[in-house]
Amino acid sequence: MGSGLFSDKCLKENLKPVGKLNNGLKVYVGNYKKETGLDTTPQLFLLAQEVKEKHPEAVGKKFGALTVNYKKATK
Repeated sequence: MGSGLFSDKCLKENLKPVGKLNNGLKVYVGNYKKETGLDTTPQLFLLAQEVKEKHPEAVGKKFGALTVNYKKATK
């Protein structure tokens, strides 16, 4: 998790909010789009675009997509 997990909204589908963290960030359930080549099993996510507003230091970029360092985002 140090370098960040892909959390860019454009890579995901079937997103539904399921809760909020103590710091106010929304938690979503959804899956990566099939064409990404990533695991399409439903997972819990934070969205990088939302994290960037509150914790910009937790957001990076890899292969043109936004990533989130969850440790930094959940402080």
